[in-house]
Amino acid sequence: MIGDGVNDAPALKQVDMGVAMDITGTNVTKEAADMALTDDNFASIEAAVEEGRAVFDNLTKFIVWILPINAGLALILLAAIIAGVALPLLPTRLLWINMVTAVLLGLTLVFETKKGDLMQRRPRDQQKPLLTFPGASAPEVGLQCRTNL
Repeated sequence: MIGDGVNDAPALKQVDMGVAMDITGTNVTKEAADMALTDDNFASIEAAVEEGRAVFDNLTKFIVWILPINAGLALILLAAIIAGVALPLLPTRLLWINMVTAVLLGLTLVFETKKGDLMQRRPRDQQKPLLTFPGASAPEVGLQCRTNL
């Protein structure tokens, strides 16, 4: 909901995302809102939603990409500990591998360009986990994310 007057403040408190007009809005409305629209232009809301969806998609790609890498490193260490042999990778080497793969290679996923259908999609369900795994029901398994962009 978008509001600019004192009478809008209670409604802005109740909705999931209250937006106040920064230029023409009252201070009461700005304090009650979750976000202030600094230029009082409704096109800024659309641009922000589009950018938020693109960031969400890119972060999801990065997380899906990095989890198997870290799981593989953890399995190597776990196998060495169970076998009772010396660790094949020292902690500093593991950190170096993780830094190089996550930072250098993962940045290509994070800064990927926007897809054309971002604004045609319906908003995400706030109760839906960030990641779901095949064969698992959504509420039981997954990383929770509280956004509906």
